[in-house]
Amino acid sequence: MSFRRIKLTHILPDKPQIIDLPDVIRKINADPDAGPADGLQLSFYEWQQASANHYIFECLSFREGDLAHIPMFLKQHYGFFKNKKDTYELYSYWKDFEQGL
Repeated sequence: MSFRRIKLTHILPDKPQIIDLPDVIRKINADPDAGPADGLQLSFYEWQQASANHYIFECLSFREGDLAHIPMFLKQHYGFFKNKKDTYELYSYWKDFEQGL
């Protein structure tokens, strides 16, 4: 799937481009396979990567000096699940509960 791009010639002379968000939204809403992933279908390793990506995204959403309560919560929340010695073996049992949180 490709998305339309808009040139920003009025801002900088080297003509940077940005993705046209209305085009992205329209195409994603029209695609029945697009949208949030079903977390229950993720393997343990995919869940680890998704949780790490989510944490990094939230960290980057805050400026230096802000009270980053969401990243602090996520670090503790994901850390609780990741730091158990039997996490991998019990993943299929606790993933339903985790998705509900």
